[in-house]
Amino acid sequence: YLGKGALFDSPLGWLFRALGGIPVYRKQKLNMVDQMVEQFNQREHMILAMSPEGTRAYLEYWKSGFYHIAHKSGVPIAMATLDFGNKMVRLGSTFMPTGDIQADMKLIRAFFEGVQGRIPEKMSPIRVKS
Repeated sequence: YLGKGALFDSPLGWLFRALGGIPVYRKQKLNMVDQMVEQFNQREHMILAMSPEGTRAYLEYWKSGFYHIAHKSGVPIAMATLDFGNKMVRLGSTFMPTGDIQADMKLIRAFFEGVQGRIPEKMSPIRVKS
């Protein structure tokens, strides 16, 4: 999981790291995508779970960092969803991002079609900025 860098610099930072946390420092020279690509390159094994929306607030689009991290790192994207409307967890197959983000987003949209979040009015449309 990812967390704000300040959490890892606190007295409990050792615990967050022990639980597999990765600090994100927003003021660093490297942007978050590059920081995560660097993490994938430094580790033999790594699983990174993240919400592609990048926030709990409503947005008009998903942030594309999840896609760029996977593509630049050469790792697959595994889709999963918590469907509160149907009270089920669904795990999808994995796929390697092709570099054609719009084509790959069609596949992602199809997986999430009909899913209802815990707070439906905060669900963002499944699209990225062009």
